[in-house]
Amino acid sequence: MISKNSKYLHILISTSASTANLGSGFDSLAIGLDLWNHYHMTINLKDELSKDIKQYNIEISKDSYQTPNMFNIEKNYFTRTFSHFVEKFSQYHVCKNKQRPIDVYQTNYIPHERGLGSSSSACVAGIKAAIIYMKEVYDIDIKNNDKLIDNDDIASFARDQDSCQDNVCACLAGGLTMVFMNEKSDDKGLHDSSGKLNFFRYPIDDNDLRFILIIPKFLSKTTELRVPLAKMNYKIEHVVFNLTRAICIPEIFKNKRYDLLKEAVKDKVHQKPRSSLLYLPKGDTPYKTPILNDIFKKSYEYGSYATFVSGAGSSIAIISNKNRAKDIKNKMSYYLNDIMDLESIRILKPTNEGIKHTTFYSDINQPECT
Repeated sequence: MISKNSKYLHILISTSASTANLGSGFDSLAIGLDLWNHYHMTINLKDELSKDIKQYNIEISKDSYQTPNMFNIEKNYFTRTFSHFVEKFSQYHVCKNKQRPIDVYQTNYIPHERGLGSSSSACVAGIKAAIIYMKEVYDIDIKNNDKLIDNDDIASFARDQDSCQDNVCACLAGGLTMVFMNEKSDDKGLHDSSGKLNFFRYPIDDNDLRFILIIPKFLSKTTELRVPLAKMNYKIEHVVFNLTRAICIPEIFKNKRYDLLKEAVKDKVHQKPRSSLLYLPKGDTPYKTPILNDIFKKSYEYGSYATFVSGAGSSIAIISNKNRAKDIKNKMSYYLNDIMDLESIRILKPTNEGIKHTTFYSDINQPECT
């Protein structure tokens, strides 16, 4: 029987992958992709735990991505974000000393540490789960500066847990998102908004557009791949080069001027400094330098609209028409077979759907994320 008098509250949340930067739009542009992680949280409403007893039980679907860190409450981005957010907003409420048994079931279809927004997916889902939890269990509407939390607030809180602000917004809202962060200030007043994320969204209104994702076996950590960028002394012409291209990308998609994408995604800020850490060829090959430019050239020979590193890597994104996508995928697979250790090459649609969620009550603790 579905009733608030039932033993368990079920919160089901799905969040999508995303590809960020789009070449020239470093830390500011991203597009949601039709590949999803699913999170099913069940809260035992009848029992309470003392603070010294483990609150969470985490299970990961066997047919999905999993790592040892995902079973650690503080290293699993979903449970970490959920618990931090609940603690932050329950400190002045009666629920602050209460702890309920929680089971978490995850199905992770987004490859982790491959530049496809897996951590952003988990952080956004964790915050949404916390908002629902506080409302359903304690009838508390979470507010920020005396107003109900909106998507900008959710994005800002997720950014506190995950450094990829562009992925966060695309995962939250879907479509093509453009984001900037308010300058941080040490002079924090009552309604401080320093560090707040602000974002805008364009839908991707083209059912013929496809993203071909080259997904290597090797992993990449965004924090480590920011290190070489901090050492760069950028020329003003390089900054202008990226800026003038990035601001045009949303209009290029809106007007379907895909003939301009190859030029618009060119980058002089982040891809080259990172390439020597990611795209060295495998084994004993004649290549002595990073192969990223060779991969780009081949994709354009095969008919792509645009090619760029997805986020911080290691995945590479190719944009094409759906009629060319399978042919490009097959040709790139053949070309890369001898020079890169590939996990897979996937063809995905962009998605205009943001975070999806549902809630129900039952007397059965049964996972839905399978």
